[in-house]
Amino acid sequence: MDLELAAVKFLRKLVKESSVSGQEAGAVKLAAAEMRRLGFDDVWQDETGTLIGVLKGQLPGRRVIFDAHLDVVPVTTAAAWQCPPFSGDLQDGRVWGRGACDNKGSLAAMIIGLAAVPRSELSGTVYVVGSVGEEIFEGVGLAPLVDQLKPDFVVVGEPTDCRLGFGQRGRTRILFRVSGVAAHSSSEDQSVNAVYAIARLIRAIEGHPLPQDTWLGHGIQAPIELISNPYPSASTMPVECRLIVDRRLVLGETEESVLSGYQPVLSLVTGASVELDRTDYTSFTGYHISSPDFHPAWVTEPGTPFMRACIQALQQAGLPAELYTVPYCTNAAYSAGALGIPALIYGPGSIAQAHSMDEFLEVSQLYQSLKAYQTIARSVGKVA
Repeated sequence: MDLELAAVKFLRKLVKESSVSGQEAGAVKLAAAEMRRLGFDDVWQDETGTLIGVLKGQLPGRRVIFDAHLDVVPVTTAAAWQCPPFSGDLQDGRVWGRGACDNKGSLAAMIIGLAAVPRSELSGTVYVVGSVGEEIFEGVGLAPLVDQLKPDFVVVGEPTDCRLGFGQRGRTRILFRVSGVAAHSSSEDQSVNAVYAIARLIRAIEGHPLPQDTWLGHGIQAPIELISNPYPSASTMPVECRLIVDRRLVLGETEESVLSGYQPVLSLVTGASVELDRTDYTSFTGYHISSPDFHPAWVTEPGTPFMRACIQALQQAGLPAELYTVPYCTNAAYSAGALGIPALIYGPGSIAQAHSMDEFLEVSQLYQSLKAYQTIARSVGKVA
């Protein structure tokens, strides 16, 4: 079967497996069967549930991971979708459904495309990874594998409109707390009402200056969750209010620098505190992790040997090699952000389609990414 048609067919099958985070077993089983059918040298699943397929080149070279996450975000208002969200319908040159763009198109192109590269044209070892849990906690499925395999380079498939993503903003969730005093809500003294206090804190946070760097621009902060305690309240002033702020990070920001940066804000509100929020994830295998939700920013500069090889390989293959820094966070936050392993983000589809209703992937971009992954795999294993 033609490789492009095979990639479309496989993507449609993947979309039909709902694979919401923590429920990826069906998609892992399907992808593992496809890897075995295509003759991968080894296929296995680790304790997190992440799937690994191995392609051993006949030439000496580097260890390269190609990763795309298998999990998807939940569907809302399914009845309002143009096509059923897990249909995998093919219409108007697009594959429709949850995960078609984010991120099963990348995985389909990697599995189908890289399996077709003759081993005589591969240097080193290529690992094709279908990781779990990314939508809950970036890197939760890939990080243990990076520690185990110690790759030289990592290629992360995410929707970049087939542009070369050479860096990304990081991400963290920050938890602010403000204390109050419980009292009847009819009390004339509202000075210890935690809601008023958290309102003052939010205004101060809004004016808090954020760092910037040349590659990634300004940091971003977005209050996304606010709750009082007790909730619901029976005519009782709250003893505490909690605010979650989603912070998008730039280069050089650490857990310590982010938290210490908010100290001037805290000083304006009595009883206010700040800490990193924690994220819990449990895989379908039972693997569980609870960790501070912090994922650093990173850049692999275009002049590095790895990036130069990727750019030149695409150009020589007649493919666009537009450079791009992605505004969102990916699994590379661990490999590149924490460990400094050179990384690239590349994949079909637009981030505007990710998590959206009527998600779809243009088939033409699926074809382009398939060829690009093959081209990159032939090249980067030879990087000195």
